[in-house]
Amino acid sequence: MRREIALLGDIVAEADVVLHHVDECSFERFAADAILSRASLHSLMIIGEASNRIPADVQMRHPQVPWRDLAALRNRIVHDYPGVDLTLVWSLIQNRLKELRDQVASVIEAENIEELES
Repeated sequence: MRREIALLGDIVAEADVVLHHVDECSFERFAADAILSRASLHSLMIIGEASNRIPADVQMRHPQVPWRDLAALRNRIVHDYPGVDLTLVWSLIQNRLKELRDQVASVIEAENIEELES
């Protein structure tokens, strides 16, 4: 279970990095700042890769987290990098990333409690 907790922690940490760096940032600045947008995409790739490595039993216990969507986002960024639409990425960051981060933090708490009870 320690590996799963580490992967879940990676998701939370990367979400925190993105949310911190785009805080009070406009879309125009995000799109114009190649370092910021590329770093955010890199963090989203890490989130997707980590979510893909979460074991199926953990995913099934926590269906509120869009595990498959996160893995699909990672695949899209990696395999169709020129086709990535920054407006969609910005929308995801602004409208879904905080909720995802909180969901995964709740999974960490639940899985830690479950491990302690075992």
